Amino acid sequence: MLATLLFALALAQPAVTTIAVGGTLDSPFLRNFHRPEQNAETSFRWSQPEAELVLPGVGSSTTVELRLTTGHPGTPVTLNGGGESLLVETGPGWNAVRLLPQAAPGSGDVAIRISAPRQSSPDDPRPRGVALSHVVLRSDGGDVPWVQAGLLGLSVALLTFTLARTSRRPALPWVAGGMACAGLLAALLLDGGAWRPYLTIYSGRLALVLLLTLLMHLAAEGLLAWLARRGWLATAAAKPLAGLAALAFFVRLAATSYPLIFMLDPRYHLARASLIPQGRFLELFLPNQSLTPQQWNAAVTIPYSPFFYLLSFPVTYLPQPWDRLAMLAMGAAVDGFAVLLIGCIAVLGGLGRRAAFFAALLLAIMPYGLWWAVSWGLFPNLLGQCLTLLAVAAWLRLYPRLHERRAQLLLAVTMTLAYLSYATSMMFLGVTWLLLLGLLALRRDQALGPTLRAGLWAALAATVLYYGWHVPALVSQSLPTLLGALGGSGELKGASESAAPPGLAQLIGVLPLRFDGLLLLLSACGGLLLLCGDRRRETGDWGQHSALGRKAASVSRLRSPVPPLGGLLLAWCLVYPIFALVDYYVPLVEKQAMHLIPAVALLGGLALAQLWRGRWGRLVASAILAFFTWQALSSVVFWVVVAYAAEK
Repeated sequence: MLATLLFALALAQPAVTTIAVGGTLDSPFLRNFHRPEQNAETSFRWSQPEAELVLPGVGSSTTVELRLTTGHPGTPVTLNGGGESLLVETGPGWNAVRLLPQAAPGSGDVAIRISAPRQSSPDDPRPRGVALSHVVLRSDGGDVPWVQAGLLGLSVALLTFTLARTSRRPALPWVAGGMACAGLLAALLLDGGAWRPYLTIYSGRLALVLLLTLLMHLAAEGLLAWLARRGWLATAAAKPLAGLAALAFFVRLAATSYPLIFMLDPRYHLARASLIPQGRFLELFLPNQSLTPQQWNAAVTIPYSPFFYLLSFPVTYLPQPWDRLAMLAMGAAVDGFAVLLIGCIAVLGGLGRRAAFFAALLLAIMPYGLWWAVSWGLFPNLLGQCLTLLAVAAWLRLYPRLHERRAQLLLAVTMTLAYLSYATSMMFLGVTWLLLLGLLALRRDQALGPTLRAGLWAALAATVLYYGWHVPALVSQSLPTLLGALGGSGELKGASESAAPPGLAQLIGVLPLRFDGLLLLLSACGGLLLLCGDRRRETGDWGQHSALGRKAASVSRLRSPVPPLGGLLLAWCLVYPIFALVDYYVPLVEKQAMHLIPAVALLGGLALAQLWRGRWGRLVASAILAFFTWQALSSVVFWVVVAYAAEK
């Protein structure tokens, strides 16, 4: 309530805002306008014969000045701001037209409809109305858009309440809520209110994103509490992991919602998911060359599982743009649950709660992970990554009793889900599983046989449920085409010109570009710590002087051997060089680097946990985390600006 009153007072202050049409930040306010253009004098956009200017939360005491032209003096232009229409005959050059539109009660929203005779020319066949260059908003103040103030106040309340459920320090939520309130007030008042429309146009979406974040936190909290009751992890680890899952969800959804992200993938996924309610599921299920993913850049049939579309097709019943927002929320939720799983993997592997927290935090704010979720939106790939983590967590948890048929069946089910989620997930998890079997054989581990049987059951189930239906098309067309191209006897149609060069250059060159060097160094240190810890564990030398020994004691309550997490991660990381060295025409290297993201976060979290043990190490770890947090925030701001610029 206090925040709402403060926002109401701020919105009632006089303000002057200029929207440069044709610039970077004009797209949220324009409807039915063509792409931006520039001449020697100014930037502008041509409207269609019927267009609209949307100005949220400006209030009824705001004068709107439009700078426009039709290119033909004497052309009539009709402007309607909610009351009587204003008819204007344009003169030569740019014309300044002022009007006082009527605002919607409570919200203060204004919509100005622009109508002009249709014009076109042989060199520009677009249907055009008027050219708009600038929109200037001058508010005299006094008018309070209470709906806008309430939405902003609700956003502060949701943020404070979510943090209160996560933080162990009672003062932190209030401090964070106060800082958020101060930041929003600054956005409303700085530069004479010049930035006010850029906040008020998304005030409702900000409140919705924060509400969904709270729901995500509650869902994660409930899931972790259930896992704690079943003995998967300690209750003390549940609360911070739920908060980190909510953080990952908020960062990704916020970055793709202001405005709705420009990337094509959500629209592409919606178009495919809409085939299911139309009764055209078989077009997704059976081999269909027209549905080959574009990133393969190959004129062959590639198995592309409809699993993601079966999960997401209910969002197609929502009206636009809510269907796209729901699709983005699903992608953010998948990444949030991946953060939960990486924390569970760390605890189940014997690394302790602190390493689990740092690993989950790194996965939540890692700039490369944000880049994938925000700029590409390959949500089936993200789902495959999350389900792969679920299979890994299941193997770690079931390792002590894999001799039981029920445990093997449960592991096979989780692996089948990962196999069905995405074709590359099947490739990566399948090769990881084969490498893990080899390492278990070298160790003469008793889990070898059960792990082998569970993997075979999963491969058989995935083949029967989906991939087997593609065998004829793969044998007759796809494999001969791909193998012929790799052997030099053929060439793939539309092979990507941007694909990285094959071989060692591809292996070495991509990781430093996609991962920060500091993060790679942390992960390497964590890998050494983990491998040394595994050797001590095998020989029984887990003395109290060993940090990993004390962490491993946290899982002694299971009264079962601790699984070889080091060997599992070694198999996981070896998948990248194997595929990077054989990729040629099909540029999978980006997906390989994405496959490494959870392992990098897990190993980096272990290194940070070790640093945190000493006084100076704690300062170093805090500085490293602050650096990564700054990178994440910069990435989010960058993609928001890019989305504004690209939403043309």
